[in-house]
Amino acid sequence: MKISIVTVCYNSEKTIADTLESIAKQNYRNMECIIVDGFSTDSTWSIIESKRRSLPRDTELVREKDHGIYDAMNKGIAKSTGDVVGFLNSDDVFADETSVARIADAFKTSACELIYGDLVYTKVSNLSQITRRWKSGFMPRLGLKTGWHPAHPTMYVKREILQRNPFDLDFKIAADYELMVRLLEKHKVTSHYVPYTLVRMREGGASNSGLINILKANNECLRAWSKNRLFANPLTIVFKLARKILQYRARP
Repeated sequence: MKISIVTVCYNSEKTIADTLESIAKQNYRNMECIIVDGFSTDSTWSIIESKRRSLPRDTELVREKDHGIYDAMNKGIAKSTGDVVGFLNSDDVFADETSVARIADAFKTSACELIYGDLVYTKVSNLSQITRRWKSGFMPRLGLKTGWHPAHPTMYVKREILQRNPFDLDFKIAADYELMVRLLEKHKVTSHYVPYTLVRMREGGASNSGLINILKANNECLRAWSKNRLFANPLTIVFKLARKILQYRARP
C-alpha cells in the first residue's frame, strides 16, 4: 500500500526541517511525499532542497503561488498517486518512526476508507513539551453531532475519495471540518480509529489564534452542516468547544 503525504508550507523556515526529518525517519518505505510551497520569501525553499535526498524516492516539489492553505492542499491531493492520502503540516511532525506504518496496517486490517488517530499539542519551541492531548476515540453513535471529530492532522483517506472531495475553498478557516462533515456525515465514509498518538502539533493555528478567528471558525463549522444539507444544530458547536476544553485535563 502506497501512502501519499502532502506537506504545504509558506515561510516555514523555523519548522520545516523538523517536519521533513520526521518523514525521512519513517520505517514504512512505500511512501510518496508531495511538498507544496506557496513561493516562500524566506529560506524555506532552500531548506526543502537541502533535505530532498533524505526524503522518499517518490517526492515531488511544487513551488508556486496559491490562494491559501486549502488551495495548496488541493494541489497536493490532485498530484497524489498513492492508495491513501494524508497531510503533515509544515509545523507538525510524526510522533515517532512508526506512525505511517500504523496507518498502513490499519487500512489493511480494517478495510475502511478513512483512518485517524490521536494527537498531542506541544510548545512552539519544544516538540517534547506536551501542552494538550487530543484522544480522538471511536466515533460516537451520533457521529459529529455530539461535537466529536477526528484530529484532522492524523486523518488519512483513500485517494479516490479525496480527489472526488477536495477542500471547499469557500471555507477559509474550517475547510478541514467541512470536509469531515461531508465525508463522515453526508457520504457515510467508513472509518477506523488507531488508538495511538500519530502526530505532534505545535500550538497555534488560524482557527485558534484570537477571539475573532475562533468566532469565524465556529461560524464556518455551523455553515459546514447547512451547506451539506444537514441539520445545523448550534449545540454541536457548544459540544465541540466543551470537548476541546476537556482535552486539557489529559496533560501529563
